[in-house]
Amino acid sequence: MTTFLSILVWIFVFMFLVLIHELGHFFAAKKSGVKVLEFGIGIPPKALTLWRDKDGTEYTLNWIPLWGFVRLKGEDPTDKETFTAKDSFIQANIFHKILILLGGVLVNFLFAWIVFAVLFMVGIKPITIAPENATAQRNTSYLMPTMSFLVEKGYVDEKDFAVDPTVQALHSEWLWYTIGMRTGDVIKTIDGQSVDSLTITSALQQAIGKEVALQVLRNEEMISLMLPCPEQDCILWVAFQGIEKELPVMKFWFVESWWIALKEMGAQSSHMLYTLGSLGEWLVTFHGKQVKDTLNKFTSPVGAVDVGRTIFMRTWAIGYAAFAAMISLALAVFNLLPIPALDGGRLVGVIIQHVLWLKKETYFTIEGYLNVVFFLLLLLLWVYLIFKDLDQVWWISIF
Repeated sequence: MTTFLSILVWIFVFMFLVLIHELGHFFAAKKSGVKVLEFGIGIPPKALTLWRDKDGTEYTLNWIPLWGFVRLKGEDPTDKETFTAKDSFIQANIFHKILILLGGVLVNFLFAWIVFAVLFMVGIKPITIAPENATAQRNTSYLMPTMSFLVEKGYVDEKDFAVDPTVQALHSEWLWYTIGMRTGDVIKTIDGQSVDSLTITSALQQAIGKEVALQVLRNEEMISLMLPCPEQDCILWVAFQGIEKELPVMKFWFVESWWIALKEMGAQSSHMLYTLGSLGEWLVTFHGKQVKDTLNKFTSPVGAVDVGRTIFMRTWAIGYAAFAAMISLALAVFNLLPIPALDGGRLVGVIIQHVLWLKKETYFTIEGYLNVVFFLLLLLLWVYLIFKDLDQVWWISIF
């Protein structure tokens, strides 16, 4: 797949996932009796109006093709007429408000579940093998498993995959690089304990909170390195070479495939929430370096283009379908976060307003300001990740 084609495919897939998310809000509002004023593709300013339906909903195309939105009647407290109308969002009962706010997330979850289940019924190989030390949590993903997980489940023989851990990829911000590790290095021992690609994780877990000695083979010469293993985050994100065996096909019967699909969603959601939680912890405690290190684990649509292209080259369309389902799941999990401007934040606000009987006009005015502030902050984060990926993935330096 060429770079240009991979960009086009990614834009199509991403916008499709965004549109079905917004359609979830759209149909939930329609069924709840709340009028939809605008269904927008992209981020304003408006480029043109595509059409207007019989209910008065305006369908628009906007200049920044990165997202979409549904504008409901009665979300602007300054407009007294629409704010107090019977078909406005603010006048809907609490259950309809929750349904509307969760509509997009539910559609993204449902899409991911269906795609995962179908792929497990058809049969799919893992789209990638995760480094054993890529997460502090136990990896239970079938689509992005560790070799130890495949060995545990009986998919592969440990003897065939227990190879010398040869470093394949490093990044200048990650721990291995800062101690002098280089691509091609073969890790022989950790604190005198011999390790391979399957046992290195347990050896690192024993090293948490202290400094350990490594014996590394580099260009037929054995060298010694000292590795500080932070107690909070001894997660090194190193990919290892040497696993060249044929990977197994994950295939299940009809009923079991739906259950495995749910387990896959749980495994990936757990990892995403752990990483997001780490970022939130470092932000609250003002640990600048840890924040930067955690952000390096995230990718923007720019980086996702390269990831998608790599997956397509390895597994063709079936792997890319799994990748699309993962992005849909990521959109759902991210939007559930209790942050203003996201669905989860608005959901928390609606519940607080209902439980405490706060004055609607006052509350939604305050919420409007909070949404604008956090939307700008999220946009800045988006821009930062884009610049990071341009530099790290595409080797394009903006500054």
